Amino acid sequence: MDLNEDYTVKNFSLHGFTKTIKHRYSSSDLEVLPLPDDYENYPYFYKCRLIYDLVKDKIGKIDYVAIEDYSMGSKGLVFNIAEYVGGFKNIFYEQRIPMKLLPPNSVKLFATSNGGADKVLMGMHFKSSPFSKIVNQKLFELPEYESPQADMVDAFQMANLLRCELCYKELGQFPSDIGVKIQGATEAIVSGKKTASSQPTIMHPFIVFGDTY
Repeated sequence: MDLNEDYTVKNFSLHGFTKTIKHRYSSSDLEVLPLPDDYENYPYFYKCRLIYDLVKDKIGKIDYVAIEDYSMGSKGLVFNIAEYVGGFKNIFYEQRIPMKLLPPNSVKLFATSNGGADKVLMGMHFKSSPFSKIVNQKLFELPEYESPQADMVDAFQMANLLRCELCYKELGQFPSDIGVKIQGATEAIVSGKKTASSQPTIMHPFIVFGDTY
């Protein structure tokens, strides 16, 4: 996501992966790539490096990274996902890129004003946002509310949340093209919500090489 000086969005690109040949697509602002060869044969803590190597030259210089933190109480491949995310953290940590870990419920609260939102609600809110008009429309030809569309929507909203938090820290307000409801954004980033289990994201420090701030 490239920004103007006032933190409004200049442009953004989305990158996803699929096993389905007919869903593959490649353009400057939207990519749905095949998974690397023998992807399933590698351990989770290394799979992330295979993914990163495929997109690193296309995403350019990275100033900040937003990563979804662990989802406590989830079921399924919890430890595998934890290793995968840990691998990504290490990639960015070694490059000294500041990272913000975002609780999943904070991302959902920001994007939909509902901290318990599912993939369908996340997708519906993105589709009704101004950003749905400027995103590559090929995104909406993918299976709705499923991977890879849902993954790219989640990734966009994490970047959008981080953008709004950085803007609030510097300018004391959200950018004019926030694209979500102000109340949900305020509760997720600044004030918190009484019923939420996580602190507002502004209270979570950035992780940088050898320190936090």
